Amino acid sequence: MGDIELYSEIADMTVWSISECKSTFDVLAELPVKGNKYNAIFTFNQTAGKGQFNRTWESQPFKNIALSVAIPLSPDMASNPTLFNMHLSTAVLAALQATSSADLSIKWPNDIYGEGKKLAGFLMSILSIGQNKFFQLGLGINVNQIKWASDIPNPTSLSILNNQEQDLHKVLNGTLSQIQKSVESFNSKNQEKILGAFNKGLWRRGKDVTYAAEGKATEQGILLGVNTKGQIQVTHTSGIKSFHLGEVRLLPG
Repeated sequence: MGDIELYSEIADMTVWSISECKSTFDVLAELPVKGNKYNAIFTFNQTAGKGQFNRTWESQPFKNIALSVAIPLSPDMASNPTLFNMHLSTAVLAALQATSSADLSIKWPNDIYGEGKKLAGFLMSILSIGQNKFFQLGLGINVNQIKWASDIPNPTSLSILNNQEQDLHKVLNGTLSQIQKSVESFNSKNQEKILGAFNKGLWRRGKDVTYAAEGKATEQGILLGVNTKGQIQVTHTSGIKSFHLGEVRLLPG
């Protein structure tokens, strides 16, 4: 593991950098927690990152951003984790959209896509540090990488979308700022507004999608959107079907 240094403070968020690590997700729990502050840590050299469902996240050294944040779990967040997930997703979408003229969107449940390819991915869990619980966000952003292993499905990066190399720190700082604002502003009473923003940015909303449950044949339908339970709703020959995370996956296309 590399050296950890203080990078900046954004309101109550203390941001740390680490020169190299297997996963910022794992380092996060080792950082000191002071008062009402909460921690974020990033690296430009993550060597063994993981995505959802334990998938590998490939990242060339000093080309991309790996970021993890431990957000104090308020009663409102604990009661509405899916809504908070959506709120964070739209915040990251806004941060990345500000760096690119390409059309970016949220591929359910919360990958960020650019021109039909994966630009960024989330990993979320509940983390215990001492007596306190935190909403742990892990985020990988493809910034300047342009080649991947042949078995990595459907990747892209900001440099590909923008046709030029990007400033890693500028992308990082914009993303951190949006995450901090989303933590500060979250209120489940704004459910309609949060859900509306998420659906507005939803990948292929109102268009044909292909989806499949594990071990079953693919099906097609029109993606109507995401409901208050976080389920995607898709038209089907038998009517409208709703699916929770893990029940089906949307296939790129």
